[in-house]
Amino acid sequence: MAKKNPKVIRMNKAFQINSALIIFGIILIYVVVSAFLALRKQPITTYKVNASNINNNIICDAVALRQEKVITASKSGYVCYYVREGDKVAKNAAVCTVDETGDLIQSVSRIDAGETRFSSADYLEIRNTIDVFKTNYSDTYFSDVYHFRDSIETKVLEMSNQLLMKEYSANSAAAKTTVQNINSTDSGIVTYYIDKY
Repeated sequence: MAKKNPKVIRMNKAFQINSALIIFGIILIYVVVSAFLALRKQPITTYKVNASNINNNIICDAVALRQEKVITASKSGYVCYYVREGDKVAKNAAVCTVDETGDLIQSVSRIDAGETRFSSADYLEIRNTIDVFKTNYSDTYFSDVYHFRDSIETKVLEMSNQLLMKEYSANSAAAKTTVQNINSTDSGIVTYYIDKY
């Protein structure tokens, strides 16, 4: 018969809880709850989105009720418009010029044929407008061509008017007696007719 070792102490065989077992239990409960919630969720729908410019003009028909203010010129003569009909202007912005003799308009038209009227920055601005239109063009929305034409005409009109204003400033002493500048008294939309409403 084997002798019992007096140095060995028998421990109580009762179940002992240690910290590793508690952490493992918490993780197990978390995984089970997460898996249960994931199974009950609606499936995620994925969409493929194509990149494009956000340069879309939204055009719609509407009626705008505004207070009209009629401004008349004190002189009669050749009218040169700086703002297109239907465009918005700021307060005190130049709207048109009335030239009694027509000398101002003739001085601009006398620029030599070989001389460029617009700067390279002006041509670059027109080219960029054309490039943006070409990028976004679609046969489905052919009516955008008319809006594009109007925007190009507006740009060319603005550049021509800047040229005319430079000529006016250069000849301002002589032109003061025959030319009248008409500026807007308030900000708003310009129209060149009166509808009595």
